[in-house]
Amino acid sequence: DLLQAGQITPDQLSATVALAAGRLAQAGATLQAGGARYVIVWNVPDIGRSPSGRGSGLGPQLTGLVQLYNSTLLAGLDAAGLDAARRPLAIRGRVGRTRRRWSRFSSC
Repeated sequence: DLLQAGQITPDQLSATVALAAGRLAQAGATLQAGGARYVIVWNVPDIGRSPSGRGSGLGPQLTGLVQLYNSTLLAGLDAAGLDAARRPLAIRGRVGRTRRRWSRFSSC
Protein backbone atom coordinates (compact mmCIF):
# COMPACT_ATOMS: atom_id res chain seq x y z
CA ASP A 1 0.00 0.00 0.00
CA LEU A 2 2.79 2.44 0.85
CA LEU A 3 4.53 1.68 -2.44
CA GLN A 4 1.35 2.10 -4.46
CA ALA A 5 0.61 5.36 -2.66
CA GLY A 6 4.08 6.65 -3.54
CA GLN A 7 5.08 7.04 0.10
CA ILE A 8 8.17 4.83 -0.29
CA THR A 9 10.35 3.83 -3.22
CA PRO A 10 10.89 0.26 -4.45
CA ASP A 11 14.46 0.45 -3.09
CA GLN A 12 13.20 1.49 0.34
CA LEU A 13 10.69 -1.36 0.32
CA SER A 14 13.38 -3.88 -0.63
CA ALA A 15 15.70 -2.58 2.08
CA THR A 16 12.93 -2.85 4.67
CA VAL A 17 12.10 -6.42 3.63
CA ALA A 18 15.76 -7.44 3.82
CA LEU A 19 16.12 -5.74 7.21
CA ALA A 20 13.10 -7.62 8.57
CA ALA A 21 14.51 -10.97 7.40
CA GLY A 22 17.91 -10.15 8.89
CA ARG A 23 16.35 -9.24 12.21
CA LEU A 24 14.41 -12.49 12.33
CA ALA A 25 17.63 -14.43 11.71
CA GLN A 26 19.33 -12.43 14.49
CA ALA A 27 16.46 -13.22 16.84
CA GLY A 28 16.91 -16.92 16.12
CA ALA A 29 20.62 -16.63 16.86
CA THR A 30 19.86 -14.82 20.12
CA LEU A 31 17.47 -17.57 21.18
CA GLN A 32 20.05 -20.23 20.37
CA ALA A 33 22.74 -18.34 22.27
CA GLY A 34 20.36 -18.16 25.23
CA GLY A 35 20.06 -21.94 25.31
CA ALA A 36 17.13 -22.67 22.98
CA ARG A 37 17.42 -26.12 21.50
CA TYR A 38 14.74 -25.64 18.87
CA VAL A 39 14.01 -22.47 16.95
CA ILE A 40 11.10 -22.33 14.53
CA VAL A 41 11.40 -19.70 11.85
CA TRP A 42 8.80 -19.27 9.14
CA ASN A 43 9.72 -18.30 5.65
CA VAL A 44 7.20 -16.52 3.45
CA PRO A 45 5.17 -18.41 0.83
CA ASP A 46 5.00 -16.93 -2.65
CA ILE A 47 2.13 -14.53 -2.09
CA GLY A 48 2.64 -13.19 -5.60
CA ARG A 49 1.12 -16.43 -6.88
CA SER A 50 -1.83 -16.34 -4.49
CA PRO A 51 -5.25 -15.34 -5.86
CA SER A 52 -4.99 -12.00 -4.09
CA GLY A 53 -1.45 -11.40 -5.34
CA ARG A 54 -2.38 -12.21 -8.92
CA GLY A 55 -5.54 -10.14 -8.70
CA SER A 56 -3.63 -7.11 -7.45
CA GLY A 57 -1.55 -6.91 -10.60
CA LEU A 58 1.56 -6.92 -8.40
CA GLY A 59 2.23 -10.65 -8.50
CA PRO A 60 5.75 -10.47 -9.97
CA GLN A 61 6.79 -7.69 -7.59
CA LEU A 62 5.42 -9.59 -4.59
CA THR A 63 7.21 -12.75 -5.71
CA GLY A 64 10.47 -10.79 -5.95
CA LEU A 65 10.03 -9.43 -2.43
CA VAL A 66 9.28 -12.92 -1.10
CA GLN A 67 12.41 -14.29 -2.77
CA LEU A 68 14.47 -11.45 -1.29
CA TYR A 69 13.05 -12.06 2.19
CA ASN A 70 13.52 -15.84 2.09
CA SER A 71 17.05 -15.74 0.66
CA THR A 72 18.10 -13.08 3.19
CA LEU A 73 16.55 -15.08 6.03
CA LEU A 74 18.27 -18.32 4.99
CA ALA A 75 21.62 -16.59 4.58
CA GLY A 76 21.26 -15.05 8.05
CA LEU A 77 20.31 -18.37 9.59
CA ASP A 78 23.28 -20.04 7.91
CA ALA A 79 25.63 -17.30 9.13
CA ALA A 80 24.29 -17.75 12.67
CA GLY A 81 24.85 -21.51 12.53
CA LEU A 82 21.14 -22.34 12.64
CA ASP A 83 21.22 -24.44 9.50
CA ALA A 84 22.14 -27.76 11.14
CA ALA A 85 18.64 -28.69 12.25
CA ARG A 86 16.65 -26.90 9.55
CA ARG A 87 13.48 -28.72 8.62
CA PRO A 88 11.69 -26.88 5.85
CA LEU A 89 7.93 -26.74 5.93
CA ALA A 90 6.19 -27.31 2.63
CA ILE A 91 4.46 -23.94 2.63
CA ARG A 92 4.85 -23.49 -1.12
CA GLY A 93 2.96 -26.72 -1.76
CA ARG A 94 0.24 -25.76 0.66
CA VAL A 95 -0.28 -22.41 -1.05
CA GLY A 96 -0.44 -24.18 -4.41
CA ARG A 97 -3.07 -26.62 -3.18
CA THR A 98 -5.07 -23.78 -1.66
CA ARG A 99 -4.87 -21.83 -4.91
CA ARG A 100 -6.10 -24.81 -6.92
CA ARG A 101 -9.06 -25.22 -4.56
CA TRP A 102 -9.68 -21.52 -3.98
CA SER A 103 -13.48 -21.82 -4.16
CA ARG A 104 -13.40 -23.82 -0.92
CA PHE A 105 -11.68 -20.92 0.86
CA SER A 106 -13.05 -17.85 -0.90
CA SER A 107 -16.01 -17.42 1.46
CA CYS A 108 -13.65 -16.90 4.42
